[in-house]
Amino acid sequence: MHPSLTDLLDQAPACAEPAQLRGFIAESHDLARNALRHGEAAVTVARWYSRLTARLLGSPSLADEPPVIPVGALARGEALPSTPLLWVAPRIPSVQSGFWEMGRDLGTSPAPPSLDQALRQRPPAMRTLDGLPDLDATVSIQEHLLGPAALLRQCAHHLTQEENESLTQAWITGMELEAQRWRDRVPSTLPARDLPALQRSAFGAAARSLSLVIRSVAARNTITIDTDVS
Repeated sequence: MHPSLTDLLDQAPACAEPAQLRGFIAESHDLARNALRHGEAAVTVARWYSRLTARLLGSPSLADEPPVIPVGALARGEALPSTPLLWVAPRIPSVQSGFWEMGRDLGTSPAPPSLDQALRQRPPAMRTLDGLPDLDATVSIQEHLLGPAALLRQCAHHLTQEENESLTQAWITGMELEAQRWRDRVPSTLPARDLPALQRSAFGAAARSLSLVIRSVAARNTITIDTDVS
């Protein structure tokens, strides 16, 4: 990582004032965009951003507030700046959610997904018109690829090594696509025709790979899944 990222990470525990906290958050977004523009991997940026956010949540700037407990992607070290930052808050709304645009308060910690739940979050089938992909169909990188892949990764012990490798690659592709869209300040939910050709191709390949993994795991565990999604 670039020294500017590690420097900000090292300084975060000393953040002492609300105004300083807002400055840290704004700078973290600037540095993340710059790192992505210079070819830093989305997974590396997410790991850094998650650690930074956790350190800021525990900093003196929020010492007078009831602490929140990170869960979800933030707790797993998988949160990009565009990812909802989930935490369990003793008081809702929390002060913390007022600082982070993507901050989301939860009353209780979500239970780990069961295999059945993870397998039912399949990417939707690509609609076709006259045998060609329907480019007016809505594509959501977060909901149709990244979310389902991240959910199934939490059930990795049910997967074979080959399935895990395919799943991980699909998840990494989802992370890269989501990071690219955020970096360029463009939406990640949009009609397929508005997704650049290379991104559309990468999304389609990753979604198909994820669907194949889901079908394989479901068949081996005799779990019925919706056949209207691919």
